[in-house]
Amino acid sequence: MGLSKEYVALSSENIHNGLNGDCVDFAVLICSSMLAIGGEARLNMAANENSGHAFTEVNIGKTNPESIKLYLAVRYLHLDPINFRVDQFGNTWLNLDWFGNSPGGPYFEYSQICTYSPLQSYCE
Repeated sequence: MGLSKEYVALSSENIHNGLNGDCVDFAVLICSSMLAIGGEARLNMAANENSGHAFTEVNIGKTNPESIKLYLAVRYLHLDPINFRVDQFGNTWLNLDWFGNSPGGPYFEYSQICTYSPLQSYCE
């Protein structure tokens, strides 16, 4: 992924402007919202040969993904499968991408990804 100069709005600015941002602004807003209520979330910058995209994931811990699927199915009725990634510590990170249309929706198809965890100030 190449370096680019992109303005990233604060979540409060994005809200004040009527939520008119792009995927980066949405990802920052969702991540900030999760952190504000005590959750753990991370930002992802992903790219494939055609484009780039930003999305958020929320840590649902070591919860069995099948129980999360049942919980989400009650609210969204169409989640099969739920989409998540598991980190090296066994934590399950649920996809909150706006392209997914619901928590656990499909991931953007990427060949490269950079993940930033704000609580740990860590980027992988």
